[in-house]
Amino acid sequence: MIKIQREDGGIRPFWSQESDPLYTGLVLKIFLWVGAMEREKIKSTIEKVALDDR
Repeated sequence: MIKIQREDGGIRPFWSQESDPLYTGLVLKIFLWVGAMEREKIKSTIEKVALDDR
């Protein structure tokens, strides 16, 4: 999974050279579903990225 994560934090499908918001969202949803990441960790990471882009 880490090999397909892009510099912008998004997830890149194997057929693309750029990250894709849809697949990034799906991967985060799967991480939550299987318990690989806690909701608060995902939330804080997204907030940090969103606030850094301002």
